[in-house]
Amino acid sequence: MEIYLVGGAIRDELLGLAVTERDWVVVGSTPKELLDDGYYRVGKDFPVFLHPKTHEEYALARTESKSGKGHRGFVVDASKTISLEEDLQRRDLTINAIARDQAGNIIDLVGGISDLKSKVLRHISPAFSDDPLRVLRVARFLARFEHLGFSVSPETKGLMSAMTKAGQLLELTRERIFIELQKALHSTSPWKFFDLLNEIDALGVIGFADIKLDIAQFKRACELNQDPLIRFSCLTANTDVISVQKLSDHLKAPKRYQEVATLTILNYIPWHSVEALSAEDIVEFLYELDAYRRPERFEVLQTCCSTIQQSEGKSPSTTIAVWNKFLDATKAISARDIEGGIKGSEISLAIKKLRIQCVASITPLN
Repeated sequence: MEIYLVGGAIRDELLGLAVTERDWVVVGSTPKELLDDGYYRVGKDFPVFLHPKTHEEYALARTESKSGKGHRGFVVDASKTISLEEDLQRRDLTINAIARDQAGNIIDLVGGISDLKSKVLRHISPAFSDDPLRVLRVARFLARFEHLGFSVSPETKGLMSAMTKAGQLLELTRERIFIELQKALHSTSPWKFFDLLNEIDALGVIGFADIKLDIAQFKRACELNQDPLIRFSCLTANTDVISVQKLSDHLKAPKRYQEVATLTILNYIPWHSVEALSAEDIVEFLYELDAYRRPERFEVLQTCCSTIQQSEGKSPSTTIAVWNKFLDATKAISARDIEGGIKGSEISLAIKKLRIQCVASITPLN
C-alpha cells in the first residue's frame, strides 16, 4: 500500500496559501484492507474513506469511464492495480493533479507545477469534457485565484465553450449548480465566475437568462462586502422580482437568498430616496419591513442597499445616518407614550401616529 497527498493541499501549499484540508490517494489497496485498518467508508459512488484518527479523506486510486450523462455518469475502477499516474490523469486541471509521497517527494506527471508558475488553469486531457461540472469548477477556480494573476488557457476555454454549445451543462442537477455558485460567491473575485461563464455563453444555460447583470458594478460590490448573501442580492439587484424568484426556484437556492434579493429589489429606490419621502411614507416603510419587531431585516436591507449605492460611486453615509436616526427615534415610542386611556386595537394605531409625528418633527441631520 502506498499513500500520497494529492490535489488542493499541494497546490495551495506551493502557492503559499493556507491549507485548509488534505486529501489522500491510496495505491495498491482494497476497501476491505482499509476497513480492517479502522477506516470508515463514506463514498457510495466512489471508494472514499475517513482516517480513524485524523478524519481526513483517503480515496483508493481509480479510473473513471463515461457511461451516462451528467456529473455522476461514470463507471469506476478502483482495483488494486490502478496506478498513481492513472489516478492523476483522470483529474480536471493540471494544478490539481500534483502529488507528494510519504518521503516528501513531489510527483508532477502532467505539468502542474509549470502551470502554477505560469498562473494558468489548463485541463489535463480531452477526458475533461466527460464531466460538465468541470466547466463550473474552472470558472470557480478562476474566481478563487484571479487575484494571484491566474487565467484560463485558450484551449481549455475553447473546450468549455464547446461543452456548453453541445448542451452538456443541461445534464447537471440544479443543486450541484448552486453549490458551485455559492462557492464562487465566497471566493476572492466572484465576478470572474460570471464573467467567464458569460464569455462562453453558459450563464443562460444554468438559469441566468433573464437576469440583468452588470459585471463591473458587481465587481465593485464584491470588493465592498464579502458576505455571499449580500453579493447575491447585489448580483440580481438590476432584475425584476419575478425573474429572481424564477432563478432561485431553478437553482433550488436557500429561501434566505431569494428573500433578501427580493427585499432589496423592492426597497432600494425608497431606501436611497429617504430625504424625498414624507413622514408617513417613512414610517410606513419601516412597518412594511417589520423593522421594529425584526430589526435584523432592516439591517440586512440597509447593508445591501448601501453596498449597491457605493458600487454606483455614491456615498451611502448620509442615507444610512438618516434612516438610523428615524428608526432609533421611532422605535423608542411605545404604549407608555399614549394618553387618553386608549385600549385594544387602537393602541397600535396610536403608536403609529406618534411615530409619524416624531419623524415629522425631526430635522434628519441635526
